[in-house]
Amino acid sequence: MSVQTSSSETASTVNSTEAAILTAGSRSVTDDYQADLKTFAKLAYLADISQHDISTVVHGDNGNSPDHWGKEYAQQVDGISENPFPAQWNDIDHPDAVVAEGQYGKYDKAAGYRRNESMAQFLSDFDGQTCAFLFWDGESSGTNHMRELCIEYDIPMIIVICGHPHDSDSFKSLKESYEQDDEPPVMVVSMDRL
Repeated sequence: MSVQTSSSETASTVNSTEAAILTAGSRSVTDDYQADLKTFAKLAYLADISQHDISTVVHGDNGNSPDHWGKEYAQQVDGISENPFPAQWNDIDHPDAVVAEGQYGKYDKAAGYRRNESMAQFLSDFDGQTCAFLFWDGESSGTNHMRELCIEYDIPMIIVICGHPHDSDSFKSLKESYEQDDEPPVMVVSMDRL
């Protein structure tokens, strides 16, 4: 996977540059999986990003999702800052709010999508290598929205499929359908292989 820099050079032609990674994903995957320093090292390797160049981890600041894995990674590695983008679920007065009633009262259903857009814009504007690590159960609409934004903003991504073993028909189908596009670069891997 050749990751693009802001100047459209491939990562292999760049001596050293800062890199930003985004971690996002389905809340359901945290029940059965956990990403650690080794997982992030493997993903950086697959993205052709030197771990020493990672300066920023962008995440949605959701403690019950893979966002938290990115936060923990940034906190465990010297020199990496985290850039959280919490969704403003309680801002029901936002002009674009889609107000719904949930178990905790009224909330803005669109807050997560606006947060995702802000994270994609941040990576798009970042001066260096970027890659999104999306931990997906194959069903979450929020993670799928982030995947669509990565395509729209031309952000390379690695989609880590959780809950579908690498040899299952469902994984093979997801891999085939998402690796067809080569702009931006997309790699699909199974969490059970990391």
